[in-house]
Amino acid sequence: MTNTSKKILRLLHPDQPLEVRCAAVLVLGEMGGKDAELTRALCNALKDGEARLRLQVIQAVGKLRIEAALPHLLERIKEGGEEAEPAAQAAAKLGSKGTRALQELMPKVAPGLRPAIASALAAAGTASAETAAVAVLLDRDPKVVEAAGRSLLTQVPALTPAHRQALAEQLLALFEDKKDLLSSSSEVVVLRLLAALGDSRVEAVLWERIAPPHPLEVRAAALQALGKWAASPNKEQLKRLFACAVDSDFRLAAPALVLLKDLPVRERTVSEWLTLLQASDVA
Repeated sequence: MTNTSKKILRLLHPDQPLEVRCAAVLVLGEMGGKDAELTRALCNALKDGEARLRLQVIQAVGKLRIEAALPHLLERIKEGGEEAEPAAQAAAKLGSKGTRALQELMPKVAPGLRPAIASALAAAGTASAETAAVAVLLDRDPKVVEAAGRSLLTQVPALTPAHRQALAEQLLALFEDKKDLLSSSSEVVVLRLLAALGDSRVEAVLWERIAPPHPLEVRAAALQALGKWAASPNKEQLKRLFACAVDSDFRLAAPALVLLKDLPVRERTVSEWLTLLQASDVA
């Protein structure tokens, strides 16, 4: 530890004003590096009586990836409150050890805390956490699935092409798993993620899922995700689009009509277009 770091570390002492102690933690987190003395000081600060300081320390131990803080972070998660979510986010950044601990903790915490853990895993940016987040998409709680999916979606723009492809392969494998079948809520989230990744392999999956017997919410999500893949549909795909467009449920009809709007009317498909006049709402 450098002399500068030692001086800043001394500002963590309880006899210092709270503002100074919080500022010291912030600076230590930004400086990077870690040693036994810093690890011990930050772990002790996680037990401090000041909530404001504890929140700052939670962020710092996550940024510095201090594994020794993991037991304290897990306790904060189990206790709930405003420190639970940042503690989960910090734990998820601690590599495979943190990921494994959060996976083991998830079934043991209150239902309201599970989405926060799922979101933290998906947003951690580590390989182990991402794999765990994809596995969370199989959860039977729609709130947990939605939390994981939302966080994964926020990561997509920053992913490299190779990373996008790898993530798409993990997601596509979920459809092929005959042991753990996806719930409707899980399918919807996975379809959104695949569409955002832009992998061409999702096209067949989307076209298949706009038709019965897939649940309505899955069909609607597939239609909304089709986008660029609906520019030149084949005869069977076009037939499926028209079937959705005349459906009595607006959630199917609306996205199907949006896709049809940009397609040319050809003489050989006029009969298909005329089926729109048989819709329950011709307008």
